[in-house]
Amino acid sequence: MKILGVDPGIDSTGFACIDVGRNFHMSQIKQAVALISCGTISPDPKNAIEEKFKNIHSNFKKLLVDLKPDVVVVEDIYSNSLHPKSGLKMANVKGVLELAVTQEEIKLANLTATRIKKALVGRGNASKEQVKVVIENIFDMGSCSNLHESDALAVALAYLFINASKVYAQ
Repeated sequence: MKILGVDPGIDSTGFACIDVGRNFHMSQIKQAVALISCGTISPDPKNAIEEKFKNIHSNFKKLLVDLKPDVVVVEDIYSNSLHPKSGLKMANVKGVLELAVTQEEIKLANLTATRIKKALVGRGNASKEQVKVVIENIFDMGSCSNLHESDALAVALAYLFINASKVYAQ
């Protein structure tokens, strides 16, 4: 099963795709889960917002066609009340990504940051550093070079951890 995790952003949308073996078991996670791809979609910062959305949509659709994930998991938007316009822009990016997923008829899931942290660390208020340690214990993070990519990898792993018993029960 291929799981594509996505960390949406107007300037940088991180993605990470993992492949989970058929006989997945949490005790052998390092052997059963492979990192296929990770990267960032970064529109030109000089472009108008409409062009950024168009760039994100077209690049993400190409990514979906190339990777052929079984499920795409998008991190839900957290909006700070002090910066409501940022939250609206992020929600628009999330909508553009979800549109691409539904156009390709791929299963879509959403996870909140709190749920991701709880799945990986055991606490919804875990720090980014604690999440990073969990991810680094499973993968060589050399190929995921920035925070958006590692956040996307956390999204994919959290989905796996949350759904492993349902998906891989024998």
